[in-house]
Amino acid sequence: MDKKSSLREKYKASVKQRKEELLIGLRPQDKKAVENIKHKK
Repeated sequence: MDKKSSLREKYKASVKQRKEELLIGLRPQDKKAVENIKHKK
């Protein structure tokens, strides 16, 4: 149980990091669009 939950946390962290890396690679107007999508959720 503990192992599984820690794996899930690691997975979430890596996904978050990957998303942030993708955002850094985006053009400014794309970043704005992504921010708008985030706020809509």
